[in-house]
Amino acid sequence: MTMTESGRTGSLERTLSDGGASFVHEESTTQGRWKQYYTCFVFAMLCMSSGLNQGWSSPMIQILETDESPVGKLDNTQIGTLQSIPQFAGIAGVTLVVITLIRFGTKTSGRLQGIFSFIGWLLVIFANNLPMLLFGRFFTSMTNIGVDVVASFYLSEIADDCRRGAIIAFALFAITVGSLSATALGVVCYNYKLYNSLCIVPCMIFLLLCHWIPESPSHLIRTGKTEEACQSYIWFHGVSIDSGQRYVRRMQAFKRTKFRPNVVLEEKSNRRAVLIMGFMIAFPNLCGTSVINSYTSKIFEIAKVEMKPNQSALLLACIAFLSGLAGALLIERAGRRILVISSFIAMALGLYAVTAYFIMEDGELIHKNPPQWLIFAGMGCFSCGYTIGVNAVAQTMGAELVPAGVKGVVWMFAGIGGLITSVVTVQLYTLITNHMPYYVNFLQEAVFATAAVVIAWFLIPETKGKSLAHITAELKGERYDPESEEH
Repeated sequence: MTMTESGRTGSLERTLSDGGASFVHEESTTQGRWKQYYTCFVFAMLCMSSGLNQGWSSPMIQILETDESPVGKLDNTQIGTLQSIPQFAGIAGVTLVVITLIRFGTKTSGRLQGIFSFIGWLLVIFANNLPMLLFGRFFTSMTNIGVDVVASFYLSEIADDCRRGAIIAFALFAITVGSLSATALGVVCYNYKLYNSLCIVPCMIFLLLCHWIPESPSHLIRTGKTEEACQSYIWFHGVSIDSGQRYVRRMQAFKRTKFRPNVVLEEKSNRRAVLIMGFMIAFPNLCGTSVINSYTSKIFEIAKVEMKPNQSALLLACIAFLSGLAGALLIERAGRRILVISSFIAMALGLYAVTAYFIMEDGELIHKNPPQWLIFAGMGCFSCGYTIGVNAVAQTMGAELVPAGVKGVVWMFAGIGGLITSVVTVQLYTLITNHMPYYVNFLQEAVFATAAVVIAWFLIPETKGKSLAHITAELKGERYDPESEEH
């Protein structure tokens, strides 16, 4: 079944005469499942491009600080300006996501993300002065937040309930793959243009392959394109025309939600979704994710480990890669809630270990040379805990908790909270480093991680294997009736 077979359905308004009362969900056929996997791969390429951008700074700064820099040798002030670009670009990225998700749908939003990323990589590749490089980094960094949101929202709207979490997790896992690839590529490739030319490849693949996937049925229904929505549902699931028609009728029966923020927050389920998403996105920053991701090499340098800082960072990236893969495999087996709670426990233990290492290195409280395995164990435990749990689950749950019509608005609230905490924690790191013992950075983050365990225990629901209607009913505090999805 292809998207061009709309003639076989005739007029959808004339044929859907049963009001959707006989709708019973059909399991996707083999053809439908493979199309879902194909779509997962397409968006994984966009996510990988974002991961390459996130891992770009560490290896490229080593070139930009030398005479081999294509934009001239940069000093510390210029490097600081370059490092601050992603935070400002994130604000523009959130705005772009909110506007495009509401007005144009998830596929178009993803395509725009890919276009901005492609333009950014081209500017970076051919940059011969600092302003051109800054503009390139701005465009590529706009996707640091938007890509995972768009990918998770789109895939949640087209995937079957039984594999929705795994499909989203594997697509987002490509961000970790991209970050690891950027770090590893920096070890073996010291040519600026070749490095960045390789980084643009996943973005090009996405822009090419996304042409063959349709817009999500949910967005097409919201915009009144019922026949296209029916064909989109059939394309993604490989089911009969009757099943596609009944799906459209059922979705049309849902009350549409206005996009004004105050209206969105009037709904109890939306308020709780904002709270959960804000916690999942903003709180990890308070636990040190932004600081450790930004200053990995610097932390190992201050720790005075025998291994070179970049090699230590690569080792940590490998740990993140393996744990991210484990998270993608476990998300449909272990469940979302237990992964989040376990994640914060591991992050807290890792941060306490790093704190102990720097307390011993400081020598004022404990006069003992710290064992080097302690810093590696602490950083590894933190990275493993974050990537296997919170990082893998956050966007998956966000896509499940938020109704399709208000995803842009809900994400706006959560995304702004994440940006604020990211900026605050990075600035706080500099302040503490300059005026207080270095271990205080990790001690206060460990306290936040400990608090996160308690908050997650009471706040995070389990969404594994549940339909989106079931999840929404639970967020509202209502009793879920499975038969309601059949009428």
